Order: sequence, then structure tokens, then C-alpha cells
Amino acid sequence: MKVMWITNIVIGSIHQKLFGRESNGLWMDALLQEFISTKEHELVIVTTGRNKTYIYLEEENVKYYILPGGNPVEYDHAKKDHIQDWERLLTKEAPDIIQVWGSEFTQGLAALKAKPTIPSVLFIQGLLASIAKYYEAGIEHDELKKNITLRDMIKGDSVLAQKRKFLKNSKYEKEMLRISGNIISENIWTNANCKAIIPDLNIHSCPLSINETFKNYRWSYETSEPYTIMCNASGYPLKGLHMILKALALVKRTYPNVKLVVPGNPMISDRNIKSRLKKSGYMKYIEGLIDKLDLMDHIEFTGPLTPDNMAKTMSKVNVFVLSSALENHSSTLKEAMMVGTPCIASNVGGIPEYATHEDIALLYRFEEYELLAEYIKMIFEDPQLANRLSQNALKAVHTLHDDGMIYKTITDIYMNIMHDNKIN
Repeated sequence: MKVMWITNIVIGSIHQKLFGRESNGLWMDALLQEFISTKEHELVIVTTGRNKTYIYLEEENVKYYILPGGNPVEYDHAKKDHIQDWERLLTKEAPDIIQVWGSEFTQGLAALKAKPTIPSVLFIQGLLASIAKYYEAGIEHDELKKNITLRDMIKGDSVLAQKRKFLKNSKYEKEMLRISGNIISENIWTNANCKAIIPDLNIHSCPLSINETFKNYRWSYETSEPYTIMCNASGYPLKGLHMILKALALVKRTYPNVKLVVPGNPMISDRNIKSRLKKSGYMKYIEGLIDKLDLMDHIEFTGPLTPDNMAKTMSKVNVFVLSSALENHSSTLKEAMMVGTPCIASNVGGIPEYATHEDIALLYRFEEYELLAEYIKMIFEDPQLANRLSQNALKAVHTLHDDGMIYKTITDIYMNIMHDNKIN
């Protein structure tokens, strides 16, 4: 069987060759390694970029392509030459099935429109209409407008503008769902929202893989750094960094040495003119909140972390917090569970379907940062609670994520879709 993956980022060996480091497509890379090690099927992985011509690499029985036309976030699926690029590639490679990783961008739509007769499936990572609904993440409109920067105006991507783009692009997501007719989903939340868009979708169930690196580290209360919190909330409002900061200010009253570790692009700018000109409105809002709450000495922005450094950091902190206003499944939460870090999570999307309250994690309403602060202090103060959450999370995530099982499940899904396509 020849499978074509269409991804939103560069992954695998071609990322290493181009950028000299591992990619951050953690769940895709984990499943990719299963395809490489079993050698049962051919795999072709395609994304788009700002390159002028095709970029191609073949390694370990995997073919990688980066098509021209712009990064996925800026790719125009309707351009005639882009459709022709996909027609040529699909004719050349002749995959038995196409899997589109996520419906957020439209390079997958261009491929599906180029060869709609090839069986296909979308692995749902997030749903655009749902993202738009929660994108402001509890920030008042006046605050959002007050913090619009020159960069936002030039690029047309303030928080409110981004929300409008998600709403606009949801019609392309709907078209992808209609053309394919198949999704891979992890939970009932995703199923419900997809069926609200296309009622007669074929739904196939399979969890995301977790990078093996997270199995190599183990959290313990005794070796964790006291009064430390880790989140994965950098970047944009939906991830809820502003809510964690409000909780952090409350925790600081009791624990003046508390520290928040934030991976990803730093949400504070340097003092030079260039950095200020590149500052987004959300970054400006976060900077203002940090100053107002006097938190600068209590936050460590690490920059982007490799999977190994992410797992290592998880193993050293007291608690991991998922603070999103919306999540389909959250790979990062599952990675923290795999390390055994005690977890607190917002009760949103598909999270409560596997992270049960007071058993696997402590759950709270996204906007109730007061309760988040109280839960953080409870874990700081109660080793028995922390250890119980850690052990239960480890058991649960290992049951959910047997990588050999995930590989077999997803290849069986491909076979079933191909079989059904022949019948129809």
C-alpha cells in the first residue's frame, strides 16, 4: 500500500536536512517511525513552502516533497498552477490513499480537488469553526482593540482578524470533509462537531501517537523542583497563557518563589526597535499583564524545545497545566501524562474523555483561574495527591497509547477506506 500524507509542517528526515534539528511534529514523527521500522508500506510525505521549485528527498523508504506556493498558512488552494502541481505529483506517485493531517489549512484541499477519486481521510487536529468560537479566550473586546499593534495592522492578523480568518476558512474545511467523506477522530467531541458540519461522514477512531522520547523520562515528587509549573500556552490566546498568569499571581501570594516555565516563542519582546515592530497585539497584552501582576521574575520563556528537552523539563517541574480555551485532544497533555507529571487541565473539548477529574488530572473551567490557582497549591502541598495523579496518568496513557496498536489501527483504517471506495 502506498500512503500519501499531507502535513502542515516539515517533518522527518527532510526537516533534519534543511534545518539541522528535529521537527516539532511530535505525533506525526512518532507514527512515521512505525512506518519506517515495519517497512510494510510505502509513505510519501508532502507539504508546501516558499521554495521556488520542488524540494525532494528519499530516505528510509519514505519520499518527502515540499511543493512551491507558500507555507500552508498562506497557501492559495484555488490557484490554477497549485492545482496542477498536485495533479502532476499525484499522477507521478499514484498513492492508494491520501491522509490529510488537519483541516486548518488548504493545501490538502488543493490535493483533494486535483484527484478527488483517490480515497482519502482527514485526521482531525482542530476544527476551525470551533476554534473561531473560542479564539478570544475570555479577553474583552476593548482590551483586544487597545492592544492592536502596527504589526497587526500591516499584516492584518490581530486577534479579531485571526478569528475572522478561522471563520472564513471553515468553509474550506467543510469542503475537504465533503470531498473526502472520511475522518479519523480520537473522541466523541470531535465526532459531534464534524457530524454537525457533514452528517453522513464516515468516522474512524484512532488516537494520536506519542513520541517515544516521553517514555524515557519519569517524574518523581522527590526530584522535582519545588514550586514550579510548566505549561504549553505560548503563541496565541486560545492556549490561555493570560489565564495562567492570573492564577500565577494568586499562587505567588502563598509561594513567593513560584516559577512558570513556558516553552515556545517568548511572549516578551526585546527592547530594540526591530523587536517592538514585530510585536503582536497578544504579545503586547501579555507583556502588560506581566507588568501589572509583577510576574517578570517568576516566568521563564525557554524558546522552542526539542522533544527530549520538553520531556526533560516535564520531569523536573511540580505540575503541568493545560490552560486552553479549546482542545480537541492535546498531545502535550498526554506527553506530560506519559512522563508522569501531575496534571491540571481546563475542562474543554475532548479532554475530559480521557483525563477524568480527580483521578487522572484536576479539571477546571477555563475562565476560573481562581480554581486553577487553588489546584496548583494543592499539588504543591500534597505529595500523596501528586503521586496518585502521576501513577494514574501513567497507567491510563500507556493503555491508550500502545504505538504498535496505533500503527495497526491506522493502517487497517486505510485498508477499510480503500475497500469501501472500491465497492462504491
